[in-house]
Amino acid sequence: MVRKTYNAAAFSEYLQRLIARSGKSMRRVSIEAGLSHGAVGGFIRHFRRPHRDSCLLLAETLGVDPNEMLQMAGYDPLPVIERSLIDPADFPSDVKALAAKLATIAPARRREIIVALEQLLRPELDIQ
Repeated sequence: MVRKTYNAAAFSEYLQRLIARSGKSMRRVSIEAGLSHGAVGGFIRHFRRPHRDSCLLLAETLGVDPNEMLQMAGYDPLPVIERSLIDPADFPSDVKALAAKLATIAPARRREIIVALEQLLRPELDIQ
């Protein structure tokens, strides 16, 4: 994979915004991601470039698309993450319309909405 240009200031702002939106402290995000507090602080305050693994851990912790996090850190997206076993072309039209609307919402907020929808649908879909 070709390493793209890393815009440290943009990544710092992006990560700060995601952490603020999560309602968690930087320390809590660090712990949940399995990273040191110093590492996350380094990405934000000292403009250090995170490794790919750190990007994936932060994306999971903050509920954002891992490829979005990778691209913000100047890495190419990972095609394996983009693959899906379900073809959206097979969705009913009303589901496609809802998916299109959800896609316009910022990733962290979208993840919160999806979690809420999953909870709402548990009895309907017999989800454990």
